[in-house]
Amino acid sequence: MREGDHSGTVFSIKNNTWDNCFEVGGGLSSTSRFGNLGKVFKEGQSDLLNNIARLSVLYEDLRLEIDELRKVHDSRDENGEFGNEYRVMYFMRRALATLSEFRGGLTVILYGRMMNSS
Repeated sequence: MREGDHSGTVFSIKNNTWDNCFEVGGGLSSTSRFGNLGKVFKEGQSDLLNNIARLSVLYEDLRLEIDELRKVHDSRDENGEFGNEYRVMYFMRRALATLSEFRGGLTVILYGRMMNSS
């Protein structure tokens, strides 16, 4: 969906939120929901929800980094430009660092669940 194109925007009466629904390449679809994050994550009072919020931010970071890496790679293939090695390395390093941090966040959640179940 382009900026300003609200053809996929709907108001959900059930959830009282605005949703953006649009198709992503490969037949996948995506829905963005907008709401009060303080309410969704209980104003930071839940360790589990705090860690899920952290994973959400890291997932979005990873998505952006991989998307930029893909754009750099595609421009090299289309235009024959080979001057983007530093950009490729930058986005590779960032994506790997984000993956490592994401793994750490998953470990914290798993460890917390294991401690709560014992």
